[in-house]
Order: sequence, then structure tokens, then C-alpha cells
Amino acid sequence: MLPAGLKSGKKVPAILETTRYGTLVKPGPALRALTALGLARLGVGGVPVPHPTKVDYARYSAHLRGTGSYMDALLEAGYAFVGVDVRGTGASGGTRDMEWSVEEQGDVRTVIDWIVAQPWSDGRVGTLGVSYSGNTAEAAAASGHPALKGAALLYSDYDPMGHNAFPGGVFNERLVRLWSESNLREDAGGTKSLFFSGPAPVDGPDGGRLLRAAISGHRTTDLYGAIRKVEFTDDKFHGEYDGDALAPFTLRDRIEASGIPLYVRVGWVDAGTVAGALERFLVYRNPQILVVGPWGHAGWTEGGPFIAGAGDRKALDKAQADEVTAFFREVFAGTRLPGQVGKTIHYYTYGSGEWKESETWPMPGAEERRLYLAEGAGLSPRKPAEAGTDEYRVDYGADTGPGSRWRTNLGGGPVFYPDRAEQDAKLLVYTGEPLAEDTEIDGVPEAVLFAASSAGDAAYFAYLEAVAPDGKVVYLTEGILKASHRAVSAPLPGRAAIGTFHSHHRADALPAEAGRTYELRVPFLPISVVVPAGYRLRVAIAGHDASCFARIPASGEPIISVDHGGDRASFIVLPVRGP
Repeated sequence: MLPAGLKSGKKVPAILETTRYGTLVKPGPALRALTALGLARLGVGGVPVPHPTKVDYARYSAHLRGTGSYMDALLEAGYAFVGVDVRGTGASGGTRDMEWSVEEQGDVRTVIDWIVAQPWSDGRVGTLGVSYSGNTAEAAAASGHPALKGAALLYSDYDPMGHNAFPGGVFNERLVRLWSESNLREDAGGTKSLFFSGPAPVDGPDGGRLLRAAISGHRTTDLYGAIRKVEFTDDKFHGEYDGDALAPFTLRDRIEASGIPLYVRVGWVDAGTVAGALERFLVYRNPQILVVGPWGHAGWTEGGPFIAGAGDRKALDKAQADEVTAFFREVFAGTRLPGQVGKTIHYYTYGSGEWKESETWPMPGAEERRLYLAEGAGLSPRKPAEAGTDEYRVDYGADTGPGSRWRTNLGGGPVFYPDRAEQDAKLLVYTGEPLAEDTEIDGVPEAVLFAASSAGDAAYFAYLEAVAPDGKVVYLTEGILKASHRAVSAPLPGRAAIGTFHSHHRADALPAEAGRTYELRVPFLPISVVVPAGYRLRVAIAGHDASCFARIPASGEPIISVDHGGDRASFIVLPVRGP
């Protein structure tokens, strides 16, 4: 699409998005009827909107409602916008051997070549994307194409396996199953409904024939079927593909060589995406802006501790579209150039509502404080001298609810954790004394557990929570680790250790024998939060999250034992910034 009123002969930069979710969609019968009656038109995001609306095009996908707000803002700013269905999806031909395939990465050079050859192109291109297309935008940065001047990576995973599909070595079964099923359905011709009727053909008299030919040639791998039996992220699950092969961190050297500036935006409670964004911030030498806010997937809703309500979708959309447009304005104006140095992180602190800005992360000034698990379900700043052990029969009905961070990734829904008191009754919990003052936790907390399972290998879920004076339990963050993945290693190439680093590679696997106690270092997902005075900190330990994750072991009712005090004193470490 070109900016409205673009004069003949005028040349402009272009913004490229390559997506697997379909760029254009055919309206269904209900939407056509509403449009004919003047009650709706096809609007930004492919969603029926009240008549009139200033943009008259359709975008839709099974999970995400497109990048319409960004497109609108960028067109108004005078840039062209080019949307492309990646190979084997939508109206594009070809086949896809795997998500984010090597072939898909190579296609972007061809697309950029086409863009710069157009009569309206000034030879400069930026790329952006949300979620999947954020990863394709990052891969485009690795192409080395000289026309590419900047990339905006929005709510995308630096390590899709480690931070979303397989956190801590535990399979996020719900996510992968639903995503895979939807992709197979969409690539076979799209979801049909009263409002939408599959991908739209390209323009011209042969559009329908080309669309039918493209869809008939689509061949999509059943990702869930391929990945469900994986035990480690470097296990090959389809040809030569393993989990690491899907990750942008493997492209680090090529992206750094491009030198192009990056704008990265993520939410604190969008799966584990924030951990990858912080790793990227630390690893890449490219000029970079990182924004971490109180958002779920795609930034459409607010969520997290001490957030009341999901926020105003339109206001949130506009704010992030304006920031992305401002970034590209700097890129194309030459004030943010490839090869320039400098990185800045802007991040939100829950509880205070404050935004911080720094050129480093973590910001200086935080100190580590330990709280030890203690007899009587306590959490103490003093290491207990007397040793003890607590036993817990895993409750496989325990979960984090329908609005957890692990669910927002499919559709960008709101992240909300109701009062956790009912769920905590199913878990092994340790609670501290009331805080004497407001306490700011800023960074990556960690649980160090001396634990055993009667099943041998087991999944350990640790939740950091705050208990209000009235007993309400507020979720802060969590960590997950499978016992056989407990080995501590140096970061892999392209990775950074923002907490204790576990490779999740088969070569680093350790035995997990039934009844034997092991030291498990469980990094929590990063957080910045002020817990009010009078609240009590709590760590809750589970062996399963029924809302999303695969059951470990597949059957039985194992007992987990956790040691405290003495030589095997379990504890949590909190990065506290305080008075």
C-alpha cells in the first residue's frame, strides 16, 4: 500500500512485514451484508468496524489481528507498506518445511529486491513484525541486504523453544498443539466463518486460479506431532531441524554484521518473551531500543501484578504504533544509523507505575537478599540451623488459570491472575513476615531448591507471590525447571546468562533418580515490582500446571520432598533495589 495522495514520481521508503498468518482475507457473507447495508466496512485488523472508517482494507489471522494500527500510522507518516504471505501460507505458493525455515529466511532478499525496483521506492526499506512476523523481521536483519535500514521486533521470541514452547525443559503442550492445528487449518485454505472466507486472491483476472493453485500446493509440517516427544532443545524433530534452529539467537553474528538499529518491544507477562528480549539487549552490539511494559502478547492489553483491568485497547495500539513510527522516522532521517553505538532500555515497574530508563541492565543499585525456606511453612532472612524436609504429593489439578502468561500468546488475550489463595492450597508454600517497608524487586529472582521426587525426573514450578494483609495472594513471577535439565552451563553462542543458565541440551542432561535429592537452581522470569509494606512474600512450589503444560511423569502421583535448613538449606534470591 502507498501513502494516500502520493504524487507520481515521488519516491518513499517502504516498511515490510512478512507473516505466516495471511495478509488479506475474503469477507464472509455476514460481513458482506453488513457492508452493503452501510453498517460496517472492512477495517484495520480485519475486524468489522462501525461505518465510516478511514482505512478500507482487510487483515485477519487465526491468532493475531494483524499489524493494522502500525500500517495505518506508517502510511500516514508517508511510508509505503508491503505485506507478504510467507511461502506456503495465505495466497503465496510454495511449501514450508518448518516454521521460520531456512528457505523462508532466504525469500526476504527476493522481496526486498522487488521493493527497491519499484518506481515509488527510494531504495530504503525497514521491516517490522508482531509475534511470528517479529521473528521474520529479525531474520530479515540477518539477510545482509544493503537496502535494509532498521527493524522493529514486537513481542517476538529470541528463543521460541526456551521461552515459550519448552520453558525449563517442560513442554507447553497447549500452546504448541493449538498453534499447530490452526496453522494446518489456515494453510489448507483458511478458517471459514460468517465474517471471513479464507485468503483473498492477488489482483488480476488470474487471481482465483493462482490462489487455488497455491493452496493446493501448500504442505505444512504438523509441528505438534513433530515436537511432542522432544526431550531437549537440540533434539532433531524434523529432518535437520531442532529447537535451536528456530531461534533468532543463532543469527546473532549476521545481524550484528548488518549493524542496523533495532526497536524491540515486549511485555513483562507475555510467556517468557521478556527473558529473550533482555538476552538480545545484552548480546547484540547493534544500536537498540528495548521497551518492556505491563502488557500481554501484542501489547493489546495490560496485565500483571497490581494492575486493575486490561486497559484501553485503542489507546495501547495507538501508543505503540506512534513509537514504532517515530523509530522509523529517525532511521530514515539519518539520526539513527547502522553502525551507531548505543542501547537504551525503558521498562515499567509494577506497583509504583514508574518507567525507568537505562543504558545497561540490570540497572546498578540492586542487592541480592536471601530468604530461606523454614520449618512451619516459613520464609526467613536467617538460615535455619536445624535441618528439615517437607513432603508434597503433586496435585495435577493445580493450574495458573485461563489468563496466565502462557495463554496470552494465542490471540493476545489479557493476562490476569485471580487471587492465588485457592490454588496455593494445592501447593507447597512458604511465607515470610510482613514487609516493614515498600520493597522493590528488580531483575531475575531465583529459587535454589534441594529437592527429590519419588518419580525420579520431575517438573518443578516455583511461583513468587505477595500475600496482602487481607489474605489475597498476588502472582509476581515464576520459574520452571525439569530435574534432568538442572545442569548449569556457560551461555550458548548468541545467548546471555541473565540468571543461572541451563542449556537444555542433551549433552548436559543429568540423571534424576527416584528419591535422590538434587540441587535445582530455578531462575524466575524477570520482573520489576514494588511490593507494598505490610504484604508478605511467598514462594509456592508445584509439580504441574494443568492449564498449559505436559504432565511429568505421564501417570502416577509422585511425592516431591524439599529440604530446608542445615547443610541443604533451600532459599530464594531476590534482587532488591531499596532504601
